[in-house]
Amino acid sequence: MSKISAYIQSVQQHFKETSEKTQTVAEFAEELRKPVNILLEQLQSAGLSKSKNDIMLESDKQTLLEYLQKSHSSEKFERKKITLTRGPSEAVKMWRAVAENKNGSAWEVLENFSLKIIYGQPIDPDLQRLVNLIIAKSFLEGALPNMRRGRPKSDDVEEMSMEVAQMYWDLRDGGKSYADAVEIIANQIYKDERHIMRMVEANTSNVGHTLEDRERKRQWRSLMREMRRDANSHPSIYEKFINPDLPPELTNIEFDTSDYIDHLDELINSELNTKEN
Repeated sequence: MSKISAYIQSVQQHFKETSEKTQTVAEFAEELRKPVNILLEQLQSAGLSKSKNDIMLESDKQTLLEYLQKSHSSEKFERKKITLTRGPSEAVKMWRAVAENKNGSAWEVLENFSLKIIYGQPIDPDLQRLVNLIIAKSFLEGALPNMRRGRPKSDDVEEMSMEVAQMYWDLRDGGKSYADAVEIIANQIYKDERHIMRMVEANTSNVGHTLEDRERKRQWRSLMREMRRDANSHPSIYEKFINPDLPPELTNIEFDTSDYIDHLDELINSELNTKEN
């Protein structure tokens, strides 16, 4: 458990205990209109050692209730659990890749999310939560996740092909003629017209079939470049909102950046375990 998770658990337990009504066993017996000695016997049978002046917590009442329900139940029902075996969902694959810190996985999640935003597609809650955690972690680290590195040569060729297609349509949409656009690109990459148009045609669906599609994707590329450029300029700022009613041992807690990052990693792994189970 991360340092922050342990702290959150302590605070939650504190508020739970302080919010419970203070009531002795004797007062609880009076409320139930039951003799104190009978209530004490029932508490003892439920595994709670109490005297009549001890405090009855809500958790004690719940334990007693569960014991009484079991002791008065004459029938036991056993429910069969049906387990469906299936492959991991797309959401689980994303969570697992990010949890395992696979090369470029967090960046690809942000990329996928950005495209859905640009095209107005519905956002899956699992994707939204994962993006929230990635962005929070990126803010604390002071930089966005890295793109996938160590690409093989074939990927480099595909990337160049994509860049050529983008350049071609940027020129055409900007008012250049077909001949001028091809000539400008040919002078930069030293390829002939046939090779250039082959790359353009292969990436038409990625660049966009219509002017509107291409404009949306240009906005997305511009946004992602801006985010990467400005990521290191945002300072990490932590503001503490500590409840004044907290006890001293819960008010003087100091966390550093690594504590927050550990906590976010724990949330990612915890969510992954929940989805896989």
